This record gives sequence, C-alpha cells and structure tokens, in this order.
Amino acid sequence: MGPQTLGHDPLDLDALYDPPAEHIRQAVMPELIDFHIRYLEKATFFCLATGRVTDDATVRMELAEGGKAPKTAIIVMVDEVLFHCGKALNRARLRDPASRLARGSLPTPGQMLAAMTRKSMAEAEAIDAHYDHAMRTDLYG
Repeated sequence: MGPQTLGHDPLDLDALYDPPAEHIRQAVMPELIDFHIRYLEKATFFCLATGRVTDDATVRMELAEGGKAPKTAIIVMVDEVLFHCGKALNRARLRDPASRLARGSLPTPGQMLAAMTRKSMAEAEAIDAHYDHAMRTDLYG
C-alpha cells in the first residue's frame, strides 16, 4: 500500500501515536491567557495555512533528526500568497538584529504548560528539564 494522507486515505493516527498525556489534554484552552497575549504582542510576522498529514517515507526522511524519521509529517498547503510592500516587511523588522527576542523574554514550554494546567513553578522546571532531555535524545523515538 502506498503512502496515505489524512483527508484522502485516512491514516489511523490512534494506531501510530499514544494518546496525549492528561496534562496535554488539560492544556487545550478555549481562550488566550496571559502568555499567549505576551507572545502575540512580540511576534512580528504570522503565516496562516492549512495542512494535511502524510506517512510518505520520502517526506518523513526529509524531516529526520539524528537518523530518526517521524511517523508522520504535515504538508502545509498555501492557497494564496500576498506580497507585502517593502514598508510592511521593514515594519515587521524581520532582518533587524535588534528585533530578535532574547531567549528568556518568552515563557519556556514548561512555563506555558504549567500556566495552562495551573501547575507550580517547580512543576514547570521539571517539565522543562524533561522537554530539553527529550528534544536531545528522544525526538521521533
């Protein structure tokens, strides 16, 4: 059987992935909270698009990290592209080194998850430690 794509020949994502952990399910929110708003206030550029999930081996191998390919990939579909004038790009300051955010100016993944699930700062630090380790050693594991 050839590669499948969600929306065409549906993939059984439940068979490929474990269900999200309880703290991840708790982080799904119907509204923006403080850290979302702080992030959006600092962001200078957005891109809106749609995507589809695929298990195509060629696509997944292009995304391999440390010799490990993901089980699936998202192919982003762009329906329209709007060219902004140079003034809009200048206002976004995408190339201005002074507009680059300091690493500590936004919340960490642990701080974000803790805020969304009403956890303590100690729990946020533990989430960050786990996240940092997992990103280095368990990506696509």
